[in-house]
Amino acid sequence: MKANVLARLIWMLMIACCTANAAALRLDERVACSAIIEDLKWSHTIWPESNPHPKPARASVFSDVLLRQQVTDALRQEAALFQWYNVRIDRHALQTELNRIAFGTRAPDRLREQFQALGNDAVLIGECLVRPLLVARRLREAYAYDERQRRALRATAQSVLAAGAAADLIERSGGAEQRIVYLLRDESSPPRVAPESATVPMTVDLNVADFGQMRSRLQLSGKRLLWADFYQPSLRETANGFVEETLLSDQQDRLEVRTRYWPKRSFDAWWTDQRKSHPAARVVVELLELPEITGTELIVEKEASGSWRSMKDVPDGRWLHTAVWTGTEMIIWGGENDSGLLAVGGRYNPTTDSWQQTQTNSAPRARSGHSVVWTGTEMIVWGGSGSLASPLNLADGGRYNPSIDSWRPMPPDGAPSGRHRHSAVWTGSEMIVWGGAGDTLLFSGARFDPGKDSWQAMASTDAPEARRNHTAVWTGNEMIVWGGYDGSYLATGARYNPRTNGWQPMPNIGAPSGRRHHSALWTGSEMVVWGGFDGEDHFASGGRYRPDTNDWLASQSIGAPSARSGHIAVWTGSEMIVWGGWGGSFVASGGRYNPRTDDWQDMQNSSAPSARHSHSAVWTGSEMIVWGGWGGSDGFFAASGGRYRPDTNSWQATPNDAPDARRLHTAVWTGNEMILWGGLASTHLADGMRYIPSVDSWLPMPTSGSPSGRYGHVAVWTGNEMIVWGGRGGSALASGGRYSPGTNSWRSLQGVDVPSQRFGHTAVWTGSEMIVWGGYGGPFLDSGGRYDPGMDTWRATQSSGAPSPRYAHTAVWTGSEMIIWGGYGDGTHIGDGGHYDPRSDVWQATQSNGAPAGRYDHTAVWTGAEMVVWGGRRVGSDFGDGARYDPGTISWKAMPMGNAPSARFGHTAIWTGSEVIIWAGFGADYLASGGRYRPETDRWQLISSSGSPSARSRHSAVWTGNEMIVWGGESGSGLLNTGGRYNAQIPPEFVFANSFE
Repeated sequence: MKANVLARLIWMLMIACCTANAAALRLDERVACSAIIEDLKWSHTIWPESNPHPKPARASVFSDVLLRQQVTDALRQEAALFQWYNVRIDRHALQTELNRIAFGTRAPDRLREQFQALGNDAVLIGECLVRPLLVARRLREAYAYDERQRRALRATAQSVLAAGAAADLIERSGGAEQRIVYLLRDESSPPRVAPESATVPMTVDLNVADFGQMRSRLQLSGKRLLWADFYQPSLRETANGFVEETLLSDQQDRLEVRTRYWPKRSFDAWWTDQRKSHPAARVVVELLELPEITGTELIVEKEASGSWRSMKDVPDGRWLHTAVWTGTEMIIWGGENDSGLLAVGGRYNPTTDSWQQTQTNSAPRARSGHSVVWTGTEMIVWGGSGSLASPLNLADGGRYNPSIDSWRPMPPDGAPSGRHRHSAVWTGSEMIVWGGAGDTLLFSGARFDPGKDSWQAMASTDAPEARRNHTAVWTGNEMIVWGGYDGSYLATGARYNPRTNGWQPMPNIGAPSGRRHHSALWTGSEMVVWGGFDGEDHFASGGRYRPDTNDWLASQSIGAPSARSGHIAVWTGSEMIVWGGWGGSFVASGGRYNPRTDDWQDMQNSSAPSARHSHSAVWTGSEMIVWGGWGGSDGFFAASGGRYRPDTNSWQATPNDAPDARRLHTAVWTGNEMILWGGLASTHLADGMRYIPSVDSWLPMPTSGSPSGRYGHVAVWTGNEMIVWGGRGGSALASGGRYSPGTNSWRSLQGVDVPSQRFGHTAVWTGSEMIVWGGYGGPFLDSGGRYDPGMDTWRATQSSGAPSPRYAHTAVWTGSEMIIWGGYGDGTHIGDGGHYDPRSDVWQATQSNGAPAGRYDHTAVWTGAEMVVWGGRRVGSDFGDGARYDPGTISWKAMPMGNAPSARFGHTAIWTGSEVIIWAGFGADYLASGGRYRPETDRWQLISSSGSPSARSRHSAVWTGNEMIVWGGESGSGLLNTGGRYNAQIPPEFVFANSFE
């Protein structure tokens, strides 16, 4: 294989010399280049030692014919990306992605090896390594929220709901209905993870904090929000479908929820239809600069104009899913979340620190509680539960080949009966499935041979008693089954030998006490069992079973992690690492156990993922990767994880390091980074983070010295500090703080004559002072104050001639004046305002002739010559109009309605230097659309939603000088911690080319 790689390298270096200045790479050249990458990946793909045959050549698993099809398909997708969404992968986009990978890699030696295999030629690396990944990601992102793809499905769901949503009508329309009961649990009880009978809905137990948060989220549906005074829609959109969630019963300790869900057509099904209609693109090859793989430096160039870029690319949060490690990637699949059961997955590559979606065409149907094994070439998924409303025990599965990103079904003949919460092991040539819950508890199983694509039944003589939630390990010769639940908690087990198709019972003397939801792994000579639950207690104990002596030894409990169940365990080759789980509360800690010395070592908790259980974990050979699960801090279903290295005893987050979800926060742009702070979640937040676009990463902010938690506050950027003031934190506040990113520290605002407490006010920065005005602090306010950070002093603004009291108004700074306009006060929607000149401390009223109708929750920006007001609301209506106010002539000019965005409030508006960009907000529903208004031509241009973040309101937006960054807010599914970057720079030949109507 090494000789083959070297031969290809020499050939590719010859190509590089000949094509460095050519207009394009021929298809054969791209295939040869991709073959080098695939051969190298295959050399690192795990071939389990238990596999009886030598590892085959890559070409016998992933043929050159299929490789050629894959390369051709990538070029077809690039053509579709431009034809459907007007997005080009140009030199800037390629260079940006290449730089990001070089900076963000968590396996620099592996990435360096890939670069060297391509002769360190930036053109070949960009064209053969970077371009296919970038095209696939951009096209999937664009498709997920393409209005043309989802319009009919939304209309179908809405019509079914309007017609009463009978069960047969939902099913005929392609939807599904399910019920979930959330129970407030006694803190000493474990969470229940599945229905216990067919007569009740799925039941999930929550602790006090999470039960309260779930109730608050569910009560929003169809309820008026006190802080925003608007209604939530009944139908909400996710990346994969449309959901209607109804709170059927709200009792002190019980919530019953009905969910109706209509899945979108998958990208892969769409692409199957589209593929042949898009001939392979002829890509112009341009010279790139090869970045140094240092992990500390990155230069990001402008991306293609008029396009959205995702800030993160992570699968939806979930639990009860599965995960395998291939040698180069972690593949997660299936599980469930608040959208229902999932039939999608993701592949995480630590080399590029990035995610890629798995193929959905021919994938098994959605499920959770299934089993999975890795064979060396395929991930095999089998069994599980196919319904949340009542048990639907599945007896089918699928085989996924990551080399060609494809699924194929498993034969039904000879397969075991349907079941979930069973076990499965890989022997090196077969997958063995045993036990679990079907219509009854089962003590049967079968062996699947992927080479013959056939099943063989297992003997039942001397098999252990039927059970579920047990564990199974493969020793190299035998499968050992132990523990579980059959109505009581079991401390028994047995050994199955596939060569003899026979069972041998295990001794009970010295075995750990009966339990389920424990962990078990094979060290090479013994099975180590640890943790679990017996109906009353969680365990921090375990035992070691040696097949050669057929006896048990107790494992050391001194120094062990706290008692728990639903945790994970991996074997490193010398240690067992356990982490997470449930022990009366969610756990975010773990420990390392060495069976040779029979002792425990603590794990570092700093930077560990949030507490959770029912998550997944894999061992890569050097680190443990944890992902997903149920934990509450990620909206209950975690879409986050972490990587733990035992050699350094340290954690590093997988790509999802954004701040916690929130709304009504503030954001400022410093010239280098966006600083987010405060906001409202289940509590008033007093934290924030800094987002650096150049490296697509978040940095935490200190909480020491920061202001108290709040929302509805103001923030301004002074040039070296962010100043935060006012807001609501249980009551209106009259305090604030100053944050310096240079020193990464906070200090408080001092001085006398501080304005009275308030929220819903406005603030502008004059160049030397922050001016705050208006808001609500018990009464509506018509007062304000001026804060001088150089002197650390306050002084009041003039009250004579000031506008009437109000809140939810807007303010802009013209360079010499603050202009206030609109708002709400004392039952009135206000359509007037005032100019405030801080030099003379004098107010002057704005012109009322030609002014827009009174409103609040609108936006206003300053263009350098005019104030542009747009959108907003009043009781009973939302506005989709606006006007331009010229303070020089004290006059208004109406804005055109043609091509303007739909009516909304809670949106954002920024000024680019030539255009106003309006985005998202709430109208008849949460919106992911917007528009760009150019005063010079007095024209609107609609913004394409292709690739944009999901629909939202009460988010933040900043302009960086070449792109708009939006983040956070709320949607029909709850609070958001996602965002996106929109590049509005338009070359003349693409003016209005990216609009989508």
